Amino acid sequence: MAPSAVNKQPWKFVIVKSDEARKQLQECYDREWFKSAPLYIICMREVDKNWIRQEDNKQHGDIDVAIATEHLCLAATERGLGSCWVCNFNVAKLKETFSYTGFEPVAIIPIGHIADDCPTNEKKRKTLEEITEYHIIFINDFCCLLNISCIKLLLASYSYNVTTITNHSPYFFN
Repeated sequence: MAPSAVNKQPWKFVIVKSDEARKQLQECYDREWFKSAPLYIICMREVDKNWIRQEDNKQHGDIDVAIATEHLCLAATERGLGSCWVCNFNVAKLKETFSYTGFEPVAIIPIGHIADDCPTNEKKRKTLEEITEYHIIFINDFCCLLNISCIKLLLASYSYNVTTITNHSPYFFN
């Protein structure tokens, strides 16, 4: 499904589909557009199963759930469905209504077909040049300027581990 730190998979996904359960969930986030979704997924983090980075005791459970949540949103989009991350919900009310011992809610994803009259805003994204920096890295005595083309190539093969680049790699740039 999705990667997680040390493969802990500290998540639970609660599917909310019945009319009664949907109405209860809608009370946790009272927005008109939210009420029109035919299905919701509550994304929850298992509190005691997070990988913790030793250097600073940072728990990675929220990050892991976020990765899995985005995978769900991308899968919905691939199937022609609309979805949206909702994090600004009434946490106390949600915990009271959908209580799962050892888990806490991270996000709610409403999923459904996008209405024809749904207002859409143009997405304004920063350019790749705005969010990246140039650095020179040395690998096996070769110098590689990590430029935009290199980043695009690395992103295109997202599973490639940069630390394993050798002088036989197609990722070298002269």
